[in-house]
Amino acid sequence: MAQIPGEQTVNIDAVIQRLETIPGLSGKIILGHPTFMESIEGSPYVWITGIVELPGDNQRLNGPVRQRVEVRIDLTIGTRNNAAMAALRSDIQSVLLNFQSEPKDDPMTKGRGQMEFMDPAWTVWLDSYLTAYQVDALA
Repeated sequence: MAQIPGEQTVNIDAVIQRLETIPGLSGKIILGHPTFMESIEGSPYVWITGIVELPGDNQRLNGPVRQRVEVRIDLTIGTRNNAAMAALRSDIQSVLLNFQSEPKDDPMTKGRGQMEFMDPAWTVWLDSYLTAYQVDALA
């Protein structure tokens, strides 16, 4: 089970399990940052390189806190070529769009994407997926 420092608010294990349903990715979802040019021979790979929470304002004037927290999950994808990258990004999008890691979470939507690195032997792309959840303090 993946461990995230602090309180785990998005079920990252459920996200990993969902990604591992993509053919060729079983056991190739890594929590953390890749080493440069790591894993070329074993590609494709997906690294979960960021989980960012952006808290909103307290929605109550009086009483216990109610707060919406937006979450961005950054995936760094590594493949051997552009064609493989396009196919893998499409597969990832098809399994993560509308996915909820927990019933309390909003369905995932696609965030920004950008090329990180490309040469004839290795392509690395960063895609973000977005969700949100509600925090309610105990009364």
